[in-house]
Amino acid sequence: MLTKNNINYVYTIVFILYLIFFYNLNLFNNLPSFSFSRKSIGIVIIFVLINFVILISYFYEEKINLYKVFFLWFLFLLPFLRFALYEIVVDDQSDPSRYYTYANQIIEYKTFNANPLNEDGFIIDQPLYRYYLIPFIALFGKLNYFFLFFNLSIYLYSTIRFIEYLKNNDKYKISNNLIVIYLFISSVYVAKNILSVQLEWLCLVLSFMIFLSYINKKALILFLLLGLLALQRQNFILVSLLISFFYIFENYNKSRKLILISLFIFIIILLLPLFHNYYYAVQEFKVRYFSLSIGLLFMQNPGSEIETFSSREYTGFLPLLSAIKIHLMDSYPVFKIRILEFIGIEIREGYTLYQKIFGILVCPMGLIIILNFFRIINIHEKIFLLLLIIVNIFPLFILGDGNWPRFQYLSYHSTILFISIWMYKGKNK
Repeated sequence: MLTKNNINYVYTIVFILYLIFFYNLNLFNNLPSFSFSRKSIGIVIIFVLINFVILISYFYEEKINLYKVFFLWFLFLLPFLRFALYEIVVDDQSDPSRYYTYANQIIEYKTFNANPLNEDGFIIDQPLYRYYLIPFIALFGKLNYFFLFFNLSIYLYSTIRFIEYLKNNDKYKISNNLIVIYLFISSVYVAKNILSVQLEWLCLVLSFMIFLSYINKKALILFLLLGLLALQRQNFILVSLLISFFYIFENYNKSRKLILISLFIFIIILLLPLFHNYYYAVQEFKVRYFSLSIGLLFMQNPGSEIETFSSREYTGFLPLLSAIKIHLMDSYPVFKIRILEFIGIEIREGYTLYQKIFGILVCPMGLIIILNFFRIINIHEKIFLLLLIIVNIFPLFILGDGNWPRFQYLSYHSTILFISIWMYKGKNK
């Protein structure tokens, strides 16, 4: 078994083997111009390696040393830093290309309009991510590898802070161990998500920070993060409202003034899409809030020819029940696919080996961790977990079509972080 005396030798051996392996396979000179491709394997490997170091540190060291981990991460990254200012090309057929385009247009036209060339004026796609890209584009004139290295480092920092808390609070030791292993396994996919300039990784960073803010009773930071999370992906609006409600319910009498100020900021952030559309959109869309039509948020099946429920006609209560029955029957094949994908079975064509391996590993484990939560928490926490699943997982179950296991992973990862709030909040009272 590893001990405190020889753990540093293990890290040194890992680093030496990394240098030998990368040098012999010429991976130090192999970064692609595209934001993610097979040539990105070098960055993926070092990200997984540093997550392996965190895993070893959690199980075998008395304390996770943030400085030591980041020093080793810097050493892993050092041979690639000469690429830091190299431009990355975002695939123009991908989701990230839209946010990149919006950010460039906002800078070019010097406007607060979220997508200046949209003739109707309302926000298209998730509201926040384009604004996250703007400072990097404004500073460098483009997105580059510094942007990717920065994002990888931010995610690592958030992961370490969360795991550090679990290590120092071992009330649920088996669950903690499962969560840490899950985070290590999922690092492969997180690397892909960050290198592809997708937006889900930032949702997870915000979720890590929400956990730490809630248990440490940092109300102002908590409500700021909950608002930003809802803007980063609007399917998180319901869970942001749920978490804010419980925090207010538990702490209002102790810190009324601070909570009221924090709640005001939270509401303002949540209303930003409405403010934007009221100011910029044409008359027809001035009161539009969601990036999708509100009718599509109920029983939509993207990528299929099934009608949305809101498009079905009914003239009374009995016809309404009949319409629901017909819709559920029509939706069954799509629902079946979604269920199988959430438990880790991929039955559609076109997914890469990378996606399949990760999905088969992480989806069942995410499900196992959540089921284990049910086993160890009390009845009141079980009720919260059920509410959390409904408001956090169900929207992505309905709307999250394709790109497996992107939406499944986001659902499981965020749910694990949010239910951890209820597992540990009592420790900081």
